Amino acid sequence: MKLLIVKLSIYVIIVLSILLIMEYLLHIMPTDYSYKKAYLEENIGNIETLILGHSYAYDGINPEYFDDFSFSMAYVNQPLYFDNLLLDKYINKMPKLQRVILPVSFFSLNRGFDDIGISSRKYDYYRYYKIGQEIIPKWDIKKYSIIINKGQERSLVALAKYILPNKSNITCNKYGASTINRDIFNPNNKVDDREIYSNVSLQKIAKNTEYLSKIAHICESKGIELVLVAFPITENFSQSINFEANNDIVMDVVSGILEQYNNVKFFNYQDDKRFSNKDFKNYDHLNYNGAKKFSIILWKDIAK
Repeated sequence: MKLLIVKLSIYVIIVLSILLIMEYLLHIMPTDYSYKKAYLEENIGNIETLILGHSYAYDGINPEYFDDFSFSMAYVNQPLYFDNLLLDKYINKMPKLQRVILPVSFFSLNRGFDDIGISSRKYDYYRYYKIGQEIIPKWDIKKYSIIINKGQERSLVALAKYILPNKSNITCNKYGASTINRDIFNPNNKVDDREIYSNVSLQKIAKNTEYLSKIAHICESKGIELVLVAFPITENFSQSINFEANNDIVMDVVSGILEQYNNVKFFNYQDDKRFSNKDFKNYDHLNYNGAKKFSIILWKDIAK
């Protein structure tokens, strides 16, 4: 019996040691969050254009093709809640900031920070930026454990990228834009019919409209231009999944913001015929070449 207890104790110690080592490595490894935070804080006094938003902006805007000092703080699935918190946290330290660029879409208006694909990311914002504390329970262990938050499989994949040569968990370039959007859209692929596009949540839309209004107000109070952008999409996307009805909701929200704030501009590229399927990685996200093309066009329009 004593031998069994000793063996079990040794086994538990070994397992706990491995988990602690994994947790330590996950905390120190470079990620998009750590890179962007470090770059932003190092260059915060020089940034003139700040890009926020979700994957439309992360994939679709490459600040490399802007003519000023621009940087992207867009992330995959970034909700307006965190766009607002990031801007509020840093704007007072950005004396040269002239404009903020933000995508506006049904996706951003109809999702909350506890939705699938977003809920686990709130811990990343807490861990790296110390924001969003109010939506995380005080004793939530996921604040401290990446393994518990991300799960075993995702944690092992991240560790492999960290340890193996020529691999990295950083998926953005120097300017904060995506480098993994290389695919070309196949129009024969079925358009995603996720619940997000078919179920309208008036409560979430109202809350996200409130966050959008807060962003506009912050910018207005600092004399900064807010540029709202409706991104190019494929014809497949515009003809499916309740797009017209959903888009009417977006346009109503944008119209309300434009009426309320004089510092806001809106550019709509949804029906822009300059973009074809070869510019997209899927039905509603630009690929790397499409991002270059769009960034050049967007900058010219902004700079007029």
